[in-house]
Amino acid sequence: MDNKNVLNGIIYDSIKEYQIKKFIAVGGDSIVFQGEKISVGRVYALKFRSVPEKWSDFFGYELTTLETLRSCNVSKLAGIIPYVPAEVLKDIYQMIPKEIRSQKKETAKRCEDMISPSAQYFCIIEDYIHGCDMKEYCYGNEEKRIPPHTPSEDAPYEQVVEFQRTLLNWTKQFCEIMIHVTQNYHYLHLDIKPDNIMISDETESITVIDFGKSLKLDERTDSFSLNSIFGDNVGIVDGNEFMPYGTAGFAAPECCDSPKMRQLLNYSSTGIVDVRSDIFSFGATLWDCINPQHNLKLKISEFGYFKRDLFNTPKGYIPELEELIIKCTEKNPDD
Repeated sequence: MDNKNVLNGIIYDSIKEYQIKKFIAVGGDSIVFQGEKISVGRVYALKFRSVPEKWSDFFGYELTTLETLRSCNVSKLAGIIPYVPAEVLKDIYQMIPKEIRSQKKETAKRCEDMISPSAQYFCIIEDYIHGCDMKEYCYGNEEKRIPPHTPSEDAPYEQVVEFQRTLLNWTKQFCEIMIHVTQNYHYLHLDIKPDNIMISDETESITVIDFGKSLKLDERTDSFSLNSIFGDNVGIVDGNEFMPYGTAGFAAPECCDSPKMRQLLNYSSTGIVDVRSDIFSFGATLWDCINPQHNLKLKISEFGYFKRDLFNTPKGYIPELEELIIKCTEKNPDD
């Protein structure tokens, strides 16, 4: 390529080329905004991450993953902004809703880090998906004017059947995507959840995003030991013993290798993950989309975490869908 801003096939850009339009979300690794590249009038997702904490993670692993999986229906890399000035960080910090900035949680701290005197950030530019994530689609987002699609407990039969048709279509698409990801390219995602599956506005087709926790399998084996990288107590972050590798409520039991999680789930985790770990998470994702008690936080316990049924959901879902979710969320991976 002749472009002086292209190195090893990656476009290195300047934040001056972009107009930040709006805040999207605070993720596990990134603070995400929608931005337009002024010269071409095209909208992108801009994912701001701290340096050096996330720089080596991205260039050491995630970049290769995104490039390898480019042919799959997953998030697409469009470029990198290696440096974001402090004044820009302060401006976009003000775009984050106050209720998020004021939360007394890790989310609020991640936001405040942007305006720290020592803040250093880079930005990952990805193609913007015009739509919403699966969580927003199912339960709605008033601020974004997205209506809820999950049928309430008293929903008419026809509405349940129509939503079920959508879920089954998503399931088929998800399987087709993950066949490429796992069988053709030997990656495990390991953080499948509604927030990491995008729904297109026009076609309602899905795109799998956020491969920040993905792991590449050796082509000679079909499993991976989390302990080989992280040692014992997989998932413990800053002393929080409830953190699995992935997301609590969606992570397979073999990803929950901290002492506290093992005790709560009554499961002697081996930390050995394979394609079944992503299958568990997708089953948990389907259950979360259907369950009308979504505002009730899932209790981390043996009862309820495994073999998730549709007992508390509206009538109309076919038994085969419930059987599918139960089978995906079996406690023993061999099942």
